[in-house]
Amino acid sequence: MWGAATYDALLIQILLVAFFSFLTNMFMLQYYATHVQHPKFCIRWQRRWCLYIHMLTGTIEIFTGPIVSFLIVGPEVEYVVKANAIISIVHAATALYQVPIVFGVHIFMQPAYLIPADEIIRK
Repeated sequence: MWGAATYDALLIQILLVAFFSFLTNMFMLQYYATHVQHPKFCIRWQRRWCLYIHMLTGTIEIFTGPIVSFLIVGPEVEYVVKANAIISIVHAATALYQVPIVFGVHIFMQPAYLIPADEIIRK
């Protein structure tokens, strides 16, 4: 039986963004797996796999939070949170590996990616 619950509007917005990010990630993975890239955009296979791992771990990261928050109760929460921490570390490592090849204006994009990483490392 569902009760009358109150929800924070910001939480609902965050969950909707996470859901749509997950959907677009799935479309991107499917597109990149089935279409040949233009030679201008070809990257080495190591970077390609790094990009795939980055998107996969980011998607997993987005959805384990709500799963832990709403669906898992009991001692299993500890294991899921530890697994999510490992996934977050892999996600951050793949992001740092990709910093030299970011698209856009490199003088702005590289610091934009490295400054948050530096803040995380210092904590």
